[in-house]
Amino acid sequence: MGLCITTGLLGELEQAQTYARTGLELALSVHDLWCANLVRLAHGSVLTAWGCHEEALPWLLEAEAGFAECGDAFCLANVHLWLAMLYLRLERKAEFAEKATRLLHSVEEHGFHDLFVKRTLFGPSDLLMTVPFLIEARDRLGLESAEKVLRMMNCKGVDKHPGYTLRISTLGKFAVTRGLEEVARKEWKREKSRQLFQLLVTRKGQLVQRDELCELLWPEMDEKTANRDFKVAMNALTHAIEPRREARSNCFFIERLDTAYRLNPDAAVWIDAVEFEKLAESGLGAAALDPERAAAQLEAALLLYQGDFLQDQPYLEWCSAERERLRTLYLRTLEALARLYQERGAHQEAVACCERILNKDASWEPAYQILMACYHLLGNRSLVIASYKNCVAQLSDHLGLTPMPETTRLYQRLVRGAGNSAVTSVL
Repeated sequence: MGLCITTGLLGELEQAQTYARTGLELALSVHDLWCANLVRLAHGSVLTAWGCHEEALPWLLEAEAGFAECGDAFCLANVHLWLAMLYLRLERKAEFAEKATRLLHSVEEHGFHDLFVKRTLFGPSDLLMTVPFLIEARDRLGLESAEKVLRMMNCKGVDKHPGYTLRISTLGKFAVTRGLEEVARKEWKREKSRQLFQLLVTRKGQLVQRDELCELLWPEMDEKTANRDFKVAMNALTHAIEPRREARSNCFFIERLDTAYRLNPDAAVWIDAVEFEKLAESGLGAAALDPERAAAQLEAALLLYQGDFLQDQPYLEWCSAERERLRTLYLRTLEALARLYQERGAHQEAVACCERILNKDASWEPAYQILMACYHLLGNRSLVIASYKNCVAQLSDHLGLTPMPETTRLYQRLVRGAGNSAVTSVL
């Protein structure tokens, strides 16, 4: 069952079905009907999440009958959640009304609100998947309990919703994911639509005038031609990130105010660079007062940094400043984590951080200081000497500079065989 869900969320639907059938056979062989229905629910939810509605329906209907027979109200509510979602997508209005009504009555009666506001084993991996059917239940069925749940999900007053979070990866390989589905390269239709979206992401919710967007993306074109190509690119962009949007309706994720555009600040948009910056700045700020918490936050930030910002666009000037800013924050994060590791005696981990720094910027002098200190504490005098010589060479080659006085003093103390005080007096 667990393997069915795990592989299913990764999109490996054939493997998920194999696990589901194996689990179902095993449960039935020992007459464990409750576990059999859990397997049916698990596989039905996976298929529904990926839009395989006709395939999901028999699994969910069998699970519904089984849980109704044994009186498991919570599992039955889970089944009704997925059936409500499925029937709405299939435009089977009568069945949708029945399942949505039963679900929301059960939520009110038993307090099952966590189905909508917390990740659960059998619930949606993206909680926003439930918003479209809650809006429908509120507006068409008049269920006040649907509006109550929408308020709990911070979706009060929302009249349209695509039903997923937009996740944007900018650090390393650029990728955009609609819920579970990654936007394929061909869905952008043209490179300029992809670049237009990247530009709006770079501006992080700031309004950008259409004229500026045209100037940045089509600098060689006259105004009329640039505006024409802008409209084509914007249309392709909005279709890529919201392909099931109704014709002539506004894109949920892109806000237009007169002639200016931005990412909708009220939409559920997750950007790895924004999360990286939050974690890094929080960790840097906590380093002195709470080293353990700081280290955890810095480590989490570094997991997000899979490469430079929009690294597949190395020649576009409009993202170069943001790339350099985040790159510098990445190096500061590594340096701070290296110091925290060194303070707790994790010298090898500190060395690894410094090596990552120098692979990115060979003239980052504090990394050489930490390296020399760690190698000294590890009893490796030859690497202390090698690190200093490398520092001298790299600073000379890249910047035409010599090491800072404190770097040279640290080196001299360490090679003379000074004790650990020589390390702490500088670092």
